[in-house]
Amino acid sequence: MKKSFIAIIIVLIAVGVYLFSTTKTTNQEPQETVRATMVRATQDRIVFNSNRDGGRMDVWLMDKDGGNLVQLTKNQGNNYGPQWNQSDKSTIVFVSDRDGGNNELYSMNADGSNQKRLTNSPEEEIWPAFSKDGRYAVFGRGPRGGKHDIWKFDIQTKQEMNISNTPDADELEAFFNPQTTKIVYTSDRAKTGVYNCFVADTDGKNTVQLTFSETTQDHCMYNTKGDKVSFARENPEDKNDWQMWATDVGQESVSLAAAAFEAGRLFAQGISAGSGKNPRETFLVSQDNVLNDCAEWSHDDNALVFEGSTDFEKNGDVYLYDLQTKQLINLTPDTEDWVDLHPVW
Repeated sequence: MKKSFIAIIIVLIAVGVYLFSTTKTTNQEPQETVRATMVRATQDRIVFNSNRDGGRMDVWLMDKDGGNLVQLTKNQGNNYGPQWNQSDKSTIVFVSDRDGGNNELYSMNADGSNQKRLTNSPEEEIWPAFSKDGRYAVFGRGPRGGKHDIWKFDIQTKQEMNISNTPDADELEAFFNPQTTKIVYTSDRAKTGVYNCFVADTDGKNTVQLTFSETTQDHCMYNTKGDKVSFARENPEDKNDWQMWATDVGQESVSLAAAAFEAGRLFAQGISAGSGKNPRETFLVSQDNVLNDCAEWSHDDNALVFEGSTDFEKNGDVYLYDLQTKQLINLTPDTEDWVDLHPVW
């Protein structure tokens, strides 16, 4: 009897050791698997700005159909300009004036937790964006209301570097090409009196002008494949009408869908704008007295999200346009004068 009992104990210990080793192996998922799971969980979610909770700008999260709204920041100053960490979608970088009224860079987890300050400068920091691997961020820095340079920030070492260094030019909204070692940004460095899109290496060298327009461009942004740049362009005949455009990185423009907001339908005009040195630039849609801006591509480049407003101080909505089905959806419809802006996939 005693021997049988001892045998049973030995068997149980052996089984326990086996189960423990199996569980330990199973729970140690490769980091890439964890990262892929996180990306799948968040790639169809959109982060954006809204003042719907108390008048200040805060960062919100929603599904791509506009559902499941979650407030990530809670009225600690104004919080805006969110961008995903594209490496795993686990963190968001954004701008806030919560500490002393100066715009500084902050980061937080995708659920709004662990909010922390990244920069500390007497000048303001605006419009940050992550590199594909999440190691670096680029942003604009300069005096409030003055000219800005493009800076590069190492998330790990906290080192900063001015990569445009043009005191006589204003340079904003830089974004990494997800497939190459290039950035694109908006600048008035051409001294034509307007802003255009420029491409450079991530250290600021080898700068090339990408668009040549007689009116201002805004929010020059790479698609996921890295072969096209979208931007908003001011209508030369109506400064309250901003049109959505795109160009490839070889300066050969292609059409980019945008929307007629109030009518709720599309106009595919295919009209040559005749603005600038590239005669192949065309646009699809324009709506009188509507400011269309800040277009961002979906992870598969099949859709866009962007903001539309008749007065950004008083109203604004987030729109989704499916490039395949030609369907336009207002993701944040409301009867209040809320301002919902700057959506990011």
